[in-house]
Amino acid sequence: MIITTPESLSIHGLAGQPPFRGRRVLPQRLAGPDERVDLLGQPGFAHSEPRPLSEAHASPLRGIGTGLSLGDSPGPASPHEMATLVLMWGLLDGCLNGAALLGTAGVSATAYPHLARAAIDTVAGWLPDYARQADHGIHSSGDGTLDPHLAAMASVLEESETLGANAELARLVKALAERAASAGHGAGGYAALVEQFRRP
Repeated sequence: MIITTPESLSIHGLAGQPPFRGRRVLPQRLAGPDERVDLLGQPGFAHSEPRPLSEAHASPLRGIGTGLSLGDSPGPASPHEMATLVLMWGLLDGCLNGAALLGTAGVSATAYPHLARAAIDTVAGWLPDYARQADHGIHSSGDGTLDPHLAAMASVLEESETLGANAELARLVKALAERAASAGHGAGGYAALVEQFRRP
């Protein structure tokens, strides 16, 4: 048995390549001990492979940690990890950007996590609806249209520049929202930005 973490474009053809030819390949995304990744309440890994293969090697896999099955196809493990990393970096960058802005007013970053956690919990509650909108391509404005978001982004960008803080993140987010509005989504919801992320 070979446990590997190939990228999604190569996983389907990997089993036929040396040194994998004739071997059982389990596409996994493993969490190292220093990554502090938590799946189902325990350090673990995500996996996707035919059920008979995972069942045949259930014992050694349990020794690695808690497994989160992503289905029987060999492909989903890699894009799931990429999606989770994008989410992690976006969240951390937003929080660190916020801490930097507070720092310009002499506010300690340690005063921020309580407010940030409340905001994160609120936004997390929107995710199921945003996911449905992304799947169906219908971006409702139930939580506000994109146009007011653009006005708020302009304020954040202006304030960042005025305070002397780095405004690159605010500028990037605003540019994405402007493209979505130019594509006719200004009166729709914020979830319309998914269409921008789908384009190279």
